[in-house]
Amino acid sequence: MAQFDAISLLRAPLGERLSSTFVGGRLAAARYALALAFVGAAIALTLVLQYFHVEHNRFQFYAAIAAAAWVGGAGPGCMAVVLSTLGIEYFFTAPFFNLAVAPHELPDFLTFIACAAISVTVSTRLRRAEHWLMEARQTLETTVAQRTAALTIEIAERERADRAREESETVLADTQAQLARVLRMATIAECAAVAHEVNQPLTAILANAGACLRSLERVPPALDLARDAVVGIANDGKRASAVISRIGALLRNRKPSIAPVDLNAIVREVLALVQSAADRDGVVIRTSLSRSLPPAAGDPVYLQQVLLNLVTNAIEAMREISDRRRVLTVRSRLTRSGSVLAEVEDTGIGLAAVDPDRMFDSFYTTKPEGLGMGLSISQSIITAHGGRLWATPGRVHGAVFHVALPVAAAPEV
Repeated sequence: MAQFDAISLLRAPLGERLSSTFVGGRLAAARYALALAFVGAAIALTLVLQYFHVEHNRFQFYAAIAAAAWVGGAGPGCMAVVLSTLGIEYFFTAPFFNLAVAPHELPDFLTFIACAAISVTVSTRLRRAEHWLMEARQTLETTVAQRTAALTIEIAERERADRAREESETVLADTQAQLARVLRMATIAECAAVAHEVNQPLTAILANAGACLRSLERVPPALDLARDAVVGIANDGKRASAVISRIGALLRNRKPSIAPVDLNAIVREVLALVQSAADRDGVVIRTSLSRSLPPAAGDPVYLQQVLLNLVTNAIEAMREISDRRRVLTVRSRLTRSGSVLAEVEDTGIGLAAVDPDRMFDSFYTTKPEGLGMGLSISQSIITAHGGRLWATPGRVHGAVFHVALPVAAAPEV
Protein backbone atom coordinates (compact mmCIF):
# COMPACT_ATOMS: atom_id res chain seq x y z
CA MET A 1 0.00 0.00 0.00
CA ALA A 2 2.81 2.39 0.84
CA GLN A 3 4.52 1.63 -2.50
CA PHE A 4 1.28 2.18 -4.35
CA ASP A 5 0.71 5.50 -2.58
CA ALA A 6 4.28 6.59 -3.41
CA ILE A 7 3.87 5.69 -7.09
CA SER A 8 0.53 7.48 -7.22
CA LEU A 9 2.08 10.51 -5.57
CA LEU A 10 4.96 10.59 -8.10
CA ARG A 11 2.50 10.36 -11.00
CA ALA A 12 0.38 13.20 -9.64
CA PRO A 13 0.91 16.80 -10.81
CA LEU A 14 3.60 18.84 -9.05
CA GLY A 15 1.10 21.01 -7.17
CA GLU A 16 -0.72 17.98 -5.83
CA ARG A 17 2.57 16.32 -4.79
CA LEU A 18 3.71 19.43 -2.92
CA SER A 19 0.33 19.75 -1.22
CA SER A 20 0.32 16.06 -0.22
CA THR A 21 3.90 16.27 1.07
CA PHE A 22 3.06 19.39 3.09
CA VAL A 23 -0.05 17.86 4.61
CA GLY A 24 1.77 14.58 5.40
CA GLY A 25 4.62 16.49 7.04
CA ARG A 26 2.24 18.44 9.23
CA LEU A 27 0.47 15.28 10.38
CA ALA A 28 3.79 13.54 11.22
CA ALA A 29 4.98 16.60 13.16
CA ALA A 30 1.68 16.67 15.06
CA ARG A 31 2.05 13.00 16.06
CA TYR A 32 5.60 13.52 17.36
CA ALA A 33 4.50 16.69 19.14
CA LEU A 34 1.74 14.72 20.88
CA ALA A 35 4.29 12.11 21.98
CA LEU A 36 6.46 14.89 23.42
CA ALA A 37 3.44 16.41 25.16
CA PHE A 38 2.44 13.06 26.70
CA VAL A 39 5.95 12.52 28.10
CA GLY A 40 6.09 16.11 29.36
CA ALA A 41 2.74 15.61 31.10
CA ALA A 42 4.06 12.44 32.76
CA ILE A 43 7.19 14.25 33.99
CA ALA A 44 5.10 17.17 35.28
CA LEU A 45 2.71 14.83 37.07
CA THR A 46 5.62 12.98 38.69
CA LEU A 47 7.17 16.30 39.84
CA VAL A 48 3.88 17.35 41.39
CA LEU A 49 3.53 14.05 43.23
CA GLN A 50 7.14 14.39 44.43
CA TYR A 51 6.47 17.92 45.68
CA PHE A 52 3.62 16.64 47.84
CA HIS A 53 5.82 13.78 49.06
CA VAL A 54 3.62 11.20 47.39
CA GLU A 55 5.44 8.07 46.50
CA HIS A 56 5.57 7.97 42.80
CA ASN A 57 5.80 5.10 40.36
CA ARG A 58 6.37 4.83 36.68
CA PHE A 59 2.77 4.15 35.66
CA GLN A 60 2.29 7.63 34.21
CA PHE A 61 5.28 7.11 31.91
CA TYR A 62 3.91 3.78 30.68
CA ALA A 63 0.59 5.53 30.06
CA ALA A 64 2.34 8.34 28.13
CA ILE A 65 4.26 5.80 26.01
CA ALA A 66 1.11 3.77 25.32
CA ALA A 67 -0.84 6.92 24.38
CA ALA A 68 1.93 8.13 22.08
CA ALA A 69 2.12 4.74 20.32
CA TRP A 70 -1.69 4.53 20.06
CA VAL A 71 -2.12 8.00 18.61
CA GLY A 72 1.06 8.38 16.58
CA GLY A 73 2.24 4.87 15.83
CA ALA A 74 5.61 3.15 16.30
CA GLY A 75 7.79 6.21 15.59
CA PRO A 76 6.23 8.55 18.19
CA GLY A 77 5.98 5.60 20.61
CA CYS A 78 9.74 4.90 20.36
CA MET A 79 10.45 8.59 20.81
CA ALA A 80 8.25 8.54 23.94
CA VAL A 81 10.31 5.58 25.28
CA VAL A 82 13.55 7.47 24.75
CA LEU A 83 12.21 10.69 26.27
CA SER A 84 10.68 8.85 29.25
CA THR A 85 13.93 6.99 29.92
CA LEU A 86 15.92 10.21 29.81
CA GLY A 87 13.37 12.00 31.96
CA ILE A 88 13.34 9.35 34.65
CA GLU A 89 17.14 9.12 34.66
CA TYR A 90 17.57 12.88 34.72
CA PHE A 91 14.85 13.94 37.17
CA PHE A 92 14.01 11.02 39.36
CA THR A 93 17.15 8.80 39.67
CA ALA A 94 20.07 9.69 41.96
CA PRO A 95 22.24 11.43 41.33
CA PHE A 96 19.50 13.89 40.17
CA PHE A 97 19.88 16.06 37.10
CA ASN A 98 22.42 13.66 35.73
CA LEU A 99 22.10 11.13 32.91
CA ALA A 100 24.71 8.77 34.31
CA VAL A 101 23.46 5.26 35.20
CA ALA A 102 24.95 3.67 38.30
CA PRO A 103 25.75 -0.06 38.13
CA HIS A 104 23.23 -0.96 40.78
CA GLU A 105 20.48 0.90 38.86
CA LEU A 106 21.20 -0.86 35.59
CA PRO A 107 18.70 -3.77 36.10
CA ASP A 108 15.92 -1.36 36.97
CA PHE A 109 16.85 0.84 34.02
CA LEU A 110 16.80 -2.09 31.57
CA THR A 111 13.53 -3.37 33.03
CA PHE A 112 11.88 0.00 32.39
CA ILE A 113 13.14 0.06 28.82
CA ALA A 114 11.89 -3.51 28.23
CA CYS A 115 8.47 -2.73 29.71
CA ALA A 116 8.27 0.48 27.72
CA ALA A 117 9.17 -1.37 24.51
CA ILE A 118 6.47 -3.97 25.26
CA SER A 119 3.98 -1.15 25.85
CA VAL A 120 4.88 0.40 22.50
CA THR A 121 4.53 -2.95 20.73
CA VAL A 122 1.17 -3.74 22.30
CA SER A 123 -0.25 -0.25 21.64
CA THR A 124 0.98 -0.25 18.05
CA ARG A 125 -0.53 -3.64 17.34
CA LEU A 126 -3.78 -2.67 18.99
CA ARG A 127 -3.81 0.48 16.86
CA ARG A 128 -3.18 -1.53 13.70
CA ALA A 129 -5.86 -4.04 14.69
CA GLU A 130 -8.36 -1.25 15.24
CA HIS A 131 -7.38 0.28 11.88
CA TRP A 132 -7.84 -3.06 10.17
CA LEU A 133 -11.18 -3.56 11.87
CA MET A 134 -12.31 -0.12 10.72
CA GLU A 135 -11.19 -0.86 7.17
CA ALA A 136 -12.92 -4.24 7.28
CA ARG A 137 -16.07 -2.58 8.57
CA GLN A 138 -15.96 0.06 5.84
CA THR A 139 -15.32 -2.64 3.22
CA LEU A 140 -18.19 -4.68 4.60
CA GLU A 141 -20.51 -1.67 4.60
CA THR A 142 -19.46 -0.82 1.05
CA THR A 143 -20.01 -4.43 -0.06
CA VAL A 144 -23.39 -4.55 1.66
CA ALA A 145 -24.37 -1.24 0.07
CA GLN A 146 -23.30 -2.48 -3.38
CA ARG A 147 -25.09 -5.79 -2.91
CA THR A 148 -28.18 -3.96 -1.67
CA ALA A 149 -28.10 -1.60 -4.66
CA ALA A 150 -27.62 -4.53 -7.05
CA LEU A 151 -30.47 -6.41 -5.37
CA THR A 152 -32.68 -3.33 -5.55
CA ILE A 153 -31.92 -2.95 -9.26
CA GLU A 154 -32.58 -6.65 -9.83
CA ILE A 155 -35.89 -6.44 -7.98
CA ALA A 156 -36.86 -3.36 -10.02
CA GLU A 157 -35.91 -5.12 -13.26
CA ARG A 158 -37.94 -8.17 -12.28
CA GLU A 159 -40.91 -5.96 -11.47
CA ARG A 160 -40.54 -4.23 -14.83
CA ALA A 161 -40.25 -7.62 -16.53
CA ASP A 162 -43.39 -8.79 -14.74
CA ARG A 163 -45.26 -5.66 -15.76
CA ALA A 164 -44.00 -6.00 -19.34
CA ARG A 165 -45.09 -9.65 -19.39
CA GLU A 166 -48.52 -8.71 -18.07
CA GLU A 167 -48.82 -5.95 -20.66
CA SER A 168 -47.69 -8.36 -23.38
CA GLU A 169 -50.27 -10.90 -22.28
CA THR A 170 -52.94 -8.19 -22.33
CA VAL A 171 -51.87 -7.02 -25.79
CA LEU A 172 -51.79 -10.63 -27.00
CA ALA A 173 -55.30 -11.22 -25.69
CA ASP A 174 -56.52 -8.01 -27.36
CA THR A 175 -54.77 -8.99 -30.60
CA GLN A 176 -56.34 -12.43 -30.53
CA ALA A 177 -59.75 -10.88 -29.93
CA GLN A 178 -59.22 -8.41 -32.79
CA LEU A 179 -58.02 -11.22 -35.04
CA ALA A 180 -61.10 -13.25 -34.26
CA ARG A 181 -63.24 -10.19 -35.01
CA VAL A 182 -61.38 -9.61 -38.28
CA LEU A 183 -61.93 -13.23 -39.29
CA ARG A 184 -65.64 -12.91 -38.51
CA MET A 185 -65.81 -9.66 -40.45
CA ALA A 186 -63.95 -11.26 -43.36
CA THR A 187 -66.45 -14.11 -43.44
CA ILE A 188 -69.34 -11.65 -43.28
CA ALA A 189 -67.70 -9.54 -45.99
CA GLU A 190 -67.34 -12.53 -48.29
CA CYS A 191 -70.98 -13.50 -47.81
CA ALA A 192 -72.14 -9.89 -48.18
CA ALA A 193 -70.05 -9.43 -51.31
CA VAL A 194 -71.57 -12.45 -53.02
CA ALA A 195 -75.08 -11.45 -51.91
CA HIS A 196 -74.58 -7.88 -53.12
CA GLU A 197 -73.28 -8.79 -56.55
CA VAL A 198 -75.68 -11.67 -57.17
CA ASN A 199 -78.65 -9.51 -56.21
CA GLN A 200 -78.65 -7.68 -59.56
CA PRO A 201 -78.81 -10.72 -61.87
CA LEU A 202 -81.36 -12.31 -59.52
CA THR A 203 -83.51 -9.20 -59.83
CA ALA A 204 -83.28 -9.44 -63.62
CA ILE A 205 -84.22 -13.13 -63.45
CA LEU A 206 -87.31 -12.30 -61.40
CA ALA A 207 -88.28 -9.55 -63.84
CA ASN A 208 -87.91 -11.87 -66.85
CA ALA A 209 -89.82 -14.61 -65.03
CA GLY A 210 -92.69 -12.16 -64.43
CA ALA A 211 -92.64 -11.08 -68.06
CA CYS A 212 -92.71 -14.72 -69.16
CA LEU A 213 -95.77 -15.45 -67.00
CA ARG A 214 -97.61 -12.41 -68.28
CA SER A 215 -96.84 -13.40 -71.89
CA LEU A 216 -98.15 -16.92 -71.32
CA GLU A 217 -101.36 -15.63 -69.66
CA ARG A 218 -102.33 -13.71 -72.78
CA VAL A 219 -105.03 -15.02 -75.07
CA PRO A 220 -103.56 -16.23 -77.28
CA PRO A 221 -100.19 -16.65 -75.42
CA ALA A 222 -97.34 -14.40 -76.63
CA LEU A 223 -94.88 -17.20 -77.19
CA ASP A 224 -92.24 -14.99 -78.79
CA LEU A 225 -92.19 -12.69 -75.78
CA ALA A 226 -92.17 -15.66 -73.42
CA ARG A 227 -89.27 -17.19 -75.36
CA ASP A 228 -87.32 -13.93 -75.11
CA ALA A 229 -87.99 -13.78 -71.37
CA VAL A 230 -86.79 -17.37 -70.90
CA VAL A 231 -83.62 -16.59 -72.89
CA GLY A 232 -83.08 -13.58 -70.60
CA ILE A 233 -83.55 -15.81 -67.54
CA ALA A 234 -80.94 -18.23 -68.85
CA ASN A 235 -78.51 -15.43 -69.63
CA ASP A 236 -79.02 -13.84 -66.22
CA GLY A 237 -78.53 -17.23 -64.54
CA LYS A 238 -75.23 -17.66 -66.35
CA ARG A 239 -74.26 -14.13 -65.37
CA ALA A 240 -75.10 -14.84 -61.71
CA SER A 241 -72.97 -17.98 -61.83
CA ALA A 242 -70.10 -16.05 -63.41
CA VAL A 243 -70.44 -13.31 -60.79
CA ILE A 244 -70.27 -15.84 -57.94
CA SER A 245 -67.23 -17.48 -59.50
CA ARG A 246 -65.45 -14.17 -60.11
CA ILE A 247 -66.24 -12.70 -56.66
CA GLY A 248 -65.07 -15.91 -54.95
CA ALA A 249 -61.82 -15.80 -56.92
CA LEU A 250 -61.37 -12.13 -56.06
CA LEU A 251 -61.85 -12.78 -52.34
CA ARG A 252 -59.27 -15.59 -52.59
CA ASN A 253 -56.80 -13.11 -54.16
CA ARG A 254 -56.87 -14.76 -57.55
CA LYS A 255 -56.03 -12.55 -60.47
CA PRO A 256 -58.77 -11.88 -63.07
CA SER A 257 -58.53 -13.29 -66.57
CA ILE A 258 -57.16 -10.30 -68.47
CA ALA A 259 -57.97 -10.00 -72.16
CA PRO A 260 -58.66 -7.16 -74.65
CA VAL A 261 -62.23 -5.93 -74.09
CA ASP A 262 -64.40 -3.31 -75.77
CA LEU A 263 -65.28 -0.96 -72.92
CA ASN A 264 -67.95 0.79 -75.03
CA ALA A 265 -69.71 -2.54 -75.62
CA ILE A 266 -69.69 -3.27 -71.88
CA VAL A 267 -71.18 0.18 -71.21
CA ARG A 268 -73.99 -0.45 -73.71
CA GLU A 269 -74.77 -3.85 -72.13
CA VAL A 270 -74.91 -2.31 -68.66
CA LEU A 271 -77.17 0.54 -69.79
CA ALA A 272 -79.50 -1.97 -71.44
CA LEU A 273 -79.73 -3.85 -68.13
CA VAL A 274 -80.68 -0.73 -66.14
CA GLN A 275 -82.93 0.88 -68.74
CA SER A 276 -86.14 -0.30 -67.08
CA ALA A 277 -84.98 0.87 -63.63
CA ALA A 278 -83.98 4.24 -65.11
CA ASP A 279 -87.38 4.63 -66.79
CA ARG A 280 -89.16 3.74 -63.57
CA ASP A 281 -87.23 6.45 -61.63
CA GLY A 282 -87.53 9.04 -64.43
CA VAL A 283 -83.78 9.08 -65.18
CA VAL A 284 -82.60 10.21 -68.61
CA ILE A 285 -79.54 8.27 -69.85
CA ARG A 286 -77.00 10.05 -72.02
CA THR A 287 -73.80 8.65 -73.49
CA SER A 288 -70.64 10.17 -74.93
CA LEU A 289 -68.53 7.22 -76.03
CA SER A 290 -65.32 7.67 -77.99
CA ARG A 291 -65.43 5.93 -81.38
CA SER A 292 -61.65 5.53 -81.51
CA LEU A 293 -61.34 3.99 -78.06
CA PRO A 294 -58.67 1.26 -78.01
CA PRO A 295 -59.37 -2.09 -76.29
CA ALA A 296 -58.86 -2.12 -72.53
CA ALA A 297 -57.09 -4.90 -70.63
CA GLY A 298 -59.65 -6.56 -68.35
CA ASP A 299 -62.14 -9.26 -67.54
CA PRO A 300 -65.52 -8.48 -69.13
CA VAL A 301 -67.58 -10.02 -66.30
CA TYR A 302 -65.66 -8.09 -63.66
CA LEU A 303 -65.85 -4.81 -65.57
CA GLN A 304 -69.55 -5.30 -66.24
CA GLN A 305 -70.14 -5.72 -62.50
CA VAL A 306 -68.17 -2.56 -61.68
CA LEU A 307 -69.97 -0.40 -64.24
CA LEU A 308 -73.33 -1.91 -63.31
CA ASN A 309 -72.69 -1.09 -59.65
CA LEU A 310 -71.66 2.50 -60.45
CA VAL A 311 -74.64 3.07 -62.76
CA THR A 312 -77.08 1.57 -60.23
CA ASN A 313 -75.64 3.77 -57.47
CA ALA A 314 -76.03 6.82 -59.71
CA ILE A 315 -79.69 6.03 -60.39
CA GLU A 316 -80.35 5.50 -56.67
CA ALA A 317 -78.58 8.79 -55.83
CA MET A 318 -81.11 10.68 -57.99
CA ARG A 319 -84.19 8.93 -56.60
CA GLU A 320 -84.96 11.70 -54.06
CA ILE A 321 -84.17 14.61 -56.43
CA SER A 322 -87.22 16.69 -57.41
CA ASP A 323 -85.90 20.19 -58.14
CA ARG A 324 -83.90 19.32 -61.29
CA ARG A 325 -83.74 16.77 -64.06
CA ARG A 326 -82.39 13.35 -63.29
CA VAL A 327 -79.69 12.78 -65.86
CA LEU A 328 -77.21 9.88 -66.02
CA THR A 329 -74.25 10.49 -68.30
CA VAL A 330 -71.70 7.82 -69.21
CA ARG A 331 -68.57 8.84 -71.12
CA SER A 332 -65.51 7.03 -72.42
CA ARG A 333 -62.25 8.39 -73.76
CA LEU A 334 -58.53 7.85 -73.98
CA THR A 335 -56.56 9.92 -71.44
CA ARG A 336 -53.31 11.74 -72.11
CA SER A 337 -51.49 9.22 -69.94
CA GLY A 338 -52.65 6.40 -72.24
CA SER A 339 -55.41 4.88 -70.08
CA VAL A 340 -58.91 3.92 -71.15
CA LEU A 341 -61.29 5.99 -69.02
CA ALA A 342 -64.99 5.48 -68.29
CA GLU A 343 -66.93 8.12 -66.35
CA VAL A 344 -70.36 7.76 -64.71
CA GLU A 345 -71.91 11.13 -63.80
CA ASP A 346 -75.24 11.84 -62.12
CA THR A 347 -77.18 14.89 -60.95
CA GLY A 348 -78.00 13.38 -57.56
CA ILE A 349 -77.20 14.27 -53.96
CA GLY A 350 -73.43 14.40 -54.53
CA LEU A 351 -70.60 13.59 -52.13
CA ALA A 352 -71.35 16.12 -49.37
CA ALA A 353 -72.63 13.44 -46.96
CA VAL A 354 -69.85 10.98 -47.77
CA ASP A 355 -66.54 10.63 -45.90
CA PRO A 356 -63.96 10.66 -48.73
CA ASP A 357 -61.43 8.71 -46.65
CA ARG A 358 -63.92 5.88 -46.04
CA MET A 359 -65.90 5.90 -49.25
CA PHE A 360 -64.29 2.70 -50.55
CA ASP A 361 -64.06 0.92 -47.16
CA SER A 362 -65.98 -2.29 -46.55
CA PHE A 363 -69.34 -1.88 -44.74
CA TYR A 364 -69.29 1.91 -45.11
CA THR A 365 -72.55 3.17 -46.62
CA THR A 366 -74.88 6.16 -46.44
CA LYS A 367 -77.91 4.12 -47.57
CA PRO A 368 -80.26 2.81 -44.88
CA GLU A 369 -80.60 -0.52 -46.70
CA GLY A 370 -77.06 -0.66 -48.09
CA LEU A 371 -74.39 -3.23 -47.20
CA GLY A 372 -71.41 -0.99 -47.92
CA MET A 373 -69.71 -3.58 -50.14
CA GLY A 374 -70.31 -2.34 -53.71
CA LEU A 375 -67.65 0.36 -53.95
CA SER A 376 -65.18 -1.70 -51.90
CA ILE A 377 -65.49 -4.67 -54.27
CA SER A 378 -65.41 -2.39 -57.31
CA GLN A 379 -62.17 -0.80 -56.17
CA SER A 380 -60.66 -4.25 -55.49
CA ILE A 381 -61.61 -5.36 -59.00
CA ILE A 382 -60.16 -2.28 -60.70
CA THR A 383 -56.99 -2.47 -58.60
CA ALA A 384 -56.58 -6.14 -59.58
CA HIS A 385 -56.79 -4.98 -63.22
CA GLY A 386 -53.94 -2.53 -62.64
CA GLY A 387 -56.33 0.41 -62.91
CA ARG A 388 -57.78 3.06 -60.66
CA LEU A 389 -61.24 4.00 -59.34
CA TRP A 390 -61.98 7.37 -57.76
CA ALA A 391 -64.78 9.92 -57.32
CA THR A 392 -65.07 13.69 -57.77
CA PRO A 393 -67.93 16.18 -57.33
CA GLY A 394 -70.09 16.82 -60.41
CA ARG A 395 -69.74 19.96 -62.49
CA VAL A 396 -72.97 21.45 -61.06
CA HIS A 397 -74.69 18.72 -59.07
CA GLY A 398 -74.10 15.11 -58.19
CA ALA A 399 -70.90 13.12 -58.46
CA VAL A 400 -68.62 11.60 -61.08
CA PHE A 401 -66.99 8.18 -60.70
CA HIS A 402 -63.94 7.55 -62.85
CA VAL A 403 -62.66 4.13 -63.92
CA ALA A 404 -59.20 4.12 -65.54
CA LEU A 405 -57.92 0.90 -67.12
CA PRO A 406 -54.68 0.07 -68.94
CA VAL A 407 -54.79 -0.30 -72.71
CA ALA A 408 -54.61 -3.91 -73.91
CA ALA A 409 -51.26 -4.93 -75.34
CA ALA A 410 -51.10 -5.44 -79.08
CA PRO A 411 -51.19 -9.17 -80.05
CA GLU A 412 -47.88 -10.66 -81.05
CA VAL A 413 -47.48 -11.32 -84.78
